[in-house]
Amino acid sequence: MLILFLVVLGFIVFVAIVGYNIYACSYNNRIEDAEELFNRGDYEEAREIFIDFANDGDSNAQFNVGLCYYNEGNYSAAVNWFRKAAQGGVADAMHNLGCCYAMGLGVSRDFEKAKYWLGKATFRGHPQSRELYNSINDLEQYEDDLDISIEDFAPIY
Repeated sequence: MLILFLVVLGFIVFVAIVGYNIYACSYNNRIEDAEELFNRGDYEEAREIFIDFANDGDSNAQFNVGLCYYNEGNYSAAVNWFRKAAQGGVADAMHNLGCCYAMGLGVSRDFEKAKYWLGKATFRGHPQSRELYNSINDLEQYEDDLDISIEDFAPIY
């Protein structure tokens, strides 16, 4: 009886491992396809692939959906997806969300929220976030007189 149990258990583990490997290969292939589409500038097609994984809670895919929307000029949708990815721990999403708040892209300009997200990105090791955080501290006193363009800040990643 114990031998039968061990054989069945071994079979179940084998099926689980094979199934996971098949899923992982499929996942990697679809993500690579989406990245290729993104790099070619086909943001809509890339987004359609990324969004499947994003809706399943994949934070990196959520970030990529945000990038697709951002590059299409739909900043409010980009902010929503950057926020989801940032809440999932993606430093680039934290940085981009901070940039959007700093520039008022898809949201009202809000230096406090910009600094919040840039601070979190800095803590996660994002290289440009600390400099941008410090720049916002310097610029806050002139907030009403600012006409900030995208070129004034670190790029969206």
